[in-house]
Amino acid sequence: MAVVQLPLFAVDIFNQYGGHEFLLVTGAKEVGYVDNDKEKSLSFKLPANPKHIRYVKTILEPTDVYTVQYFNFNNRGRIIKEEKEVYAEDLVDFFEINTGLYAYIA
Repeated sequence: MAVVQLPLFAVDIFNQYGGHEFLLVTGAKEVGYVDNDKEKSLSFKLPANPKHIRYVKTILEPTDVYTVQYFNFNNRGRIIKEEKEVYAEDLVDFFEINTGLYAYIA
């Protein structure tokens, strides 16, 4: 498995979710990013969960807030839910509400 160095914005998003603890607790894998003129985003795949969300994409908006998109591959990759203008401190709360998974060990 190749290790990829994430750009700073992607590291920030990753850490706001909880970093490596988030990966361990949720089972998230295949972390990727997009960094071009149109979009800066971090995405990851999830294992089976109560809300059937299999893929999450967190887009950094120019106003320093996030748009979070939740996908289910059974619906041909369509967006199931989209949260706009999400602040960094609210990422975990929205993730837990929309996936039914806990993001960290209390």
